Amino acid sequence: MAPPSGHSSNPTLYLDESGDLGFDFTKPGTSNHLTIAFITTTDPTGLKRAVRRVKQKHGIQGTDELKGYDTDFAIRKELIVWIRRLTVEVHAITAYKPNVKQALRDDTNILYNYIAGLILVPYVSAQTAVSVVYDARTIGVKSGFDIDHYLRYKVRFEEGKQTTIQTHHMNSKNSLAIQAADIVTHAIFRKYESGDARLANLIVPRVACDKRLFFP
Repeated sequence: MAPPSGHSSNPTLYLDESGDLGFDFTKPGTSNHLTIAFITTTDPTGLKRAVRRVKQKHGIQGTDELKGYDTDFAIRKELIVWIRRLTVEVHAITAYKPNVKQALRDDTNILYNYIAGLILVPYVSAQTAVSVVYDARTIGVKSGFDIDHYLRYKVRFEEGKQTTIQTHHMNSKNSLAIQAADIVTHAIFRKYESGDARLANLIVPRVACDKRLFFP
């Protein structure tokens, strides 16, 4: 089943992450932080339209993907300003990786699910029905107890809620809404990883939660 595309009484969540699950901090490119965030909206069309307008304005082909780490700053800023005008919420959590215990480092699937669950489970449990869209290329390990099963287990058996949960894995190249989530997630990641909060500050009016995990 395809994720919702227009107005709906039930929210659609677009989840993405910025950073990595590596723990060799002597290796170039290994981040000190991992940010997982989602944008939730009952109007996916409006979110997609914002991305499409920004891409068209700057002559970016529809098949070219907007990614936080390599999209021009001015374009990222313009998109975040568009998103700020929409009826959306942003839920984010950032983990400080050097303080992650070895047991969690040894199983990054458990670690990813645990971190993501801290923002997903409270929100999803409060809904009657929800659609969750993940980037098919998520860094979360696909084998074992994956995020889909983890979310359903936590909501149903630990929270005791009967939320109807639809999950979809889409390639971010083909999903404008996931590209929006990528830009927003990367903005929050940059605030913690490099101290650059310029774009994160712009999206603050739409941020419902910005949690920190394993911080000193």
